[in-house]
Amino acid sequence: MKSGRNYTIGERSIMIIGILSGKNLEEINLLLKEEQKKTKTTPREFNKSSYDMVIRSYVPSMFTQSKLKENKKNFGEVWEHIKKPKKISDLKNAE
Repeated sequence: MKSGRNYTIGERSIMIIGILSGKNLEEINLLLKEEQKKTKTTPREFNKSSYDMVIRSYVPSMFTQSKLKENKKNFGEVWEHIKKPKKISDLKNAE
C-alpha cells in the first residue's frame, strides 16, 4: 500500500536513531505514530522490508560494526532524548 508521501526529516531521524540504538520495528513505529499524531502528519508506518533494508544497506555504509557496537549506548541515549528530553537541571556534563 503506497502512502502517497515521503517520510519527513523527523520521521527518518526516528527510524535511523531507532535502528542504531537497537530498537525493534514495533518500538520505532510506536514513536512514529506518536510524532505523526502530535504534528498532524498523515500516518505512515515503517514497514518490515524497509526496516530490514536500512539495517542491511544503509547502516553498514555509515558505520563499521565495531563503531556501531561502540556507540550503541550513545544512540540509545539519543533515542531516549528524542522520546522525552530531560530538564536542563537533570543533565550531566559528558566527558
